[in-house]
Amino acid sequence: MRWIAAFFLLVYLAMQLLCILPNDNRRQIVFFMWFICSYSAYTPVVSKTLRMKETVPLYIFCLFYGVTMMYRHDVVYSVSAVLSMFELFSPFLMYRILRIETSFMRRIVFLAITAIVIANVTVCYIYMNFSITHYGLRDIEEFMEYKNTFFLVYSVAILVPFIIYYLSHQEKTKKKWFKNFKTLIALGACLILILFILQAQFMTAIVLMLTGGVLAFVYKRRGALVAVPIAAALVLGLFSAFSDDLIRIADNNDATAVSSRIEELQHILSNNAENADDYSIRQDKSQSSLQTFIENPIIGVFYKYKDMNEAKHYGIGNHAEWLDTLAKYGLFGILLFVFIYKAIKKQRLAVGTNIHYILFGVLGFLNPVLGFYLVCSVFLYMPLLNKVYFDN
Repeated sequence: MRWIAAFFLLVYLAMQLLCILPNDNRRQIVFFMWFICSYSAYTPVVSKTLRMKETVPLYIFCLFYGVTMMYRHDVVYSVSAVLSMFELFSPFLMYRILRIETSFMRRIVFLAITAIVIANVTVCYIYMNFSITHYGLRDIEEFMEYKNTFFLVYSVAILVPFIIYYLSHQEKTKKKWFKNFKTLIALGACLILILFILQAQFMTAIVLMLTGGVLAFVYKRRGALVAVPIAAALVLGLFSAFSDDLIRIADNNDATAVSSRIEELQHILSNNAENADDYSIRQDKSQSSLQTFIENPIIGVFYKYKDMNEAKHYGIGNHAEWLDTLAKYGLFGILLFVFIYKAIKKQRLAVGTNIHYILFGVLGFLNPVLGFYLVCSVFLYMPLLNKVYFDN
């Protein structure tokens, strides 16, 4: 039964994570089969996870979410939406199961996800190299119809600092040649992923990656709250000091989006934020979501509209995930935050670092983060990378 569960897990992850595959609702059938097989094979772990007090906030939120969906649509749609919410956070359960599995099983899942990441990055590289515009992955409206492209970029932006952290904190081992070989592979992968982020031209992802890279070298768990703003200030200070040179380099490499974003960053750092259009738009959207929450603090406004196209008419900015969540669900959105916080607190003891969780949390104030690709990367793939590849 364990191998059947592993088979359904690999099929499900491929259906969810491969960016060349369009959304397919049949994935929920595969997810259901994986859950049933996993419950049969790992009854104590699955049962204990489902009954943990840390999971209660998610159940209450999903009950509210399901009732709201039923009000907006119908019972069938409501059940499907609640199942999608459980899918979104299923990587927590997946990792708990794999922790008690054999190292061979963990390696198979790790290699499968790694192959998917390589395939996704390769497809995006090919698209960018054949694109006639100079906006990286920002201009791919048709390509964006395929899921995960947006979340892929930010997953990689968090993955790079995570790898750098473990490379800079490796313990001494007797197998030096093997350690050096793995280090070279990790460094090569880091270099390719950094180039991918730069070529994708998502400025927020670039700043997040650079901030995370600085944080990876100075990070200590007790001083994390101090280290994050210091790392961010250092990166922004370097951008400010060398902005003209960076704009020139970007222009010489046809990186139009990066060039324009650096110019906007220049305006912000020189107290001319009104000339930074993107920043002004982000600020307006964030303020709109915050104001909506203040005006509808109990149950939010999610029940008032039927699709995301209508959300902006009810004050949802659709940009800063955490503020949007409060605006949509009111106080019930806080239950979602409580669940995520408690799940992270439970998982970080096994992972050994908070750096990817910190970057995930910071990103939530700037962009959407609750997509399966990003959640799976932060709460399943990176812990597996630590356990399987870095042997921690």
